[in-house]
Amino acid sequence: MEDTNASAVAGAENETENALRARERELDLRELKLVAREEMAKRNFLEDCSELVDYTSRESCLKSIDRLDRLIQSEAARRVENALASRGALPSGAAKIDPDSLSDREYYMMTVKRR
Repeated sequence: MEDTNASAVAGAENETENALRARERELDLRELKLVAREEMAKRNFLEDCSELVDYTSRESCLKSIDRLDRLIQSEAARRVENALASRGALPSGAAKIDPDSLSDREYYMMTVKRR
């Protein structure tokens, strides 16, 4: 009889432990998503970009946001170069512009469409 009670108690403790671990993982994920949302807001990302973030750990989350940022920056630079080249403002074979080397104002002036 005691064996059955001990098994039932051990089973209940194990179940409670599993539920606590699951709840802890859920809270960690929510915290990571909050950190990611704040970081992406600082960088002016669209909310849809959150689907592209790796939430396995804090480090992987921040690394994936950095990769996404580099991708967006390189695509913006490519579009600027294409726009300048199509207007004849960038001679073929001209040095590529590194967006990281520009000030915010210079970058803005290059990417804003002029009327």
